[in-house]
Amino acid sequence: MDEKEIAAKATELEKAAERGNEHYLANELHDMSPQERLAVAKQIMWDQQQHPSPSLPRLEFFDDGDLKSALKTETNGDQRKELYDDNTGKLTAVRRYSTDGTEEYTDFDENTKYAFGDILTYDRKNPDGSTEHRRFDPKTNSADLITIKDKRGNVETAIYDTTNHRLVATDTKFNDGSTLHLVFDANKQIIEVATKDKDGNINNWKRGDNNGVKVTEKQLPEPFRGIDSTEILFKDGMKVHLGYNVDGGLTNYWTRDYNKRKDIDLNWFNRR
Repeated sequence: MDEKEIAAKATELEKAAERGNEHYLANELHDMSPQERLAVAKQIMWDQQQHPSPSLPRLEFFDDGDLKSALKTETNGDQRKELYDDNTGKLTAVRRYSTDGTEEYTDFDENTKYAFGDILTYDRKNPDGSTEHRRFDPKTNSADLITIKDKRGNVETAIYDTTNHRLVATDTKFNDGSTLHLVFDANKQIIEVATKDKDGNINNWKRGDNNGVKVTEKQLPEPFRGIDSTEILFKDGMKVHLGYNVDGGLTNYWTRDYNKRKDIDLNWFNRR
């Protein structure tokens, strides 16, 4: 290609991107010779700088001229970003970002064979510094894993059964390095508890097998029926407190270690 042909090809690909056909741009570039691809990509970058257009996505390129990403602001103010593979020129992911920058969605991933619009992951940053990550089963669009990091740095990972979408277990790592593992049955009842304090001391409890563990349940006040909270006290002084809502769902929990230290260690996690 001479300079005129490079400029014309760059204009053609820019117009395709303005129409929302970034895939065509990526494929055309990838099918060119290395020299022509790099020349056309440089012309597009120059055009973006010298003649910016609100309808043209913000295009980024790999060093060899292949399309790296295309970022477009949608009518509602959200941003949509397409990511491409340098080796194949194919689309690898689509992500959307909210106007205020607090939310991010992944709509598409090359490792799945599902159509656009399936939400695969969701990430949110909250004003208090906490974050939330959700992974979805694209067959059902239901979450199969949720990770929440609260403002204190405690991290809870909730795992769901992909066949019936019920909560199976949670794993929490507190900011002092201690952990709490909870297992749920089909009725949302906690049937297993496992703790490890920051010194590595381990405690386990299974419903129906107390084995010296003291379990205290507090009932909800009238007119509600059900359990308000459960406290599990282990032999070494470790206590686990589980709080529920009126529907029986776990809302908050804390662990407290009375053993070996004069002070009282309290790790608290409030579920959303």
